[in-house]
Amino acid sequence: MKKINTALTVVTAALLSLSSYAGMSKKDLDKKISSWSPESKEATDFMVKKYGLPTGVTDTMLVWSDSKPFKRSIVYKEAITHNFPMEHKDVLEQFINYKAPSSEKVSKIWEFDGSVVLNKTGGEISARCDKEAANLLALNLTNDIVNGKRTVEEARIEYGKQVLAMKDGSPQEYTKKLVFSPADSSAGDPDKSIMDKVKKMQAQEADE
Repeated sequence: MKKINTALTVVTAALLSLSSYAGMSKKDLDKKISSWSPESKEATDFMVKKYGLPTGVTDTMLVWSDSKPFKRSIVYKEAITHNFPMEHKDVLEQFINYKAPSSEKVSKIWEFDGSVVLNKTGGEISARCDKEAANLLALNLTNDIVNGKRTVEEARIEYGKQVLAMKDGSPQEYTKKLVFSPADSSAGDPDKSIMDKVKKMQAQEADE
């Protein structure tokens, strides 16, 4: 009973913590992230201006549960250094539904950009960079690679060209929107159970 009461106390405390942010203002949010990196603060300002206040807040991240065309967007307190295509800090991760391609193509995604992450089980792909435009660019180019429109090297060079175009005030289509349609919610791959096989092997080993 003591363990149950302790668990209930922890859950209740967590719920109270979450509810305290339900009516938070931009001023409250700024105070919450006052110790975060400049890049995280800049990404937060962008997200609030475009999508409104976050739907979830913790000590290490801010979450927007519906930020179309993205199904979810997260600004992190932790800023990760990324040198492709030039040095910057990855703080904003954005997700869409995506059907996992073949393992050969998955390796190409990794070669293209280490901040693009594929979740086969959940049927999602995400890009994490410092700006939404860069995430759109990364996802669009990743899709080009998966569909054979560009090689990894071609995509990496194009990424650099379009980042320079953004800096020059001439953003291209790939940095403005998704140029393909995300998958639907059935994109996930739950895989197959191997427990029957494992149990059979264990039974055989026990008989030997």
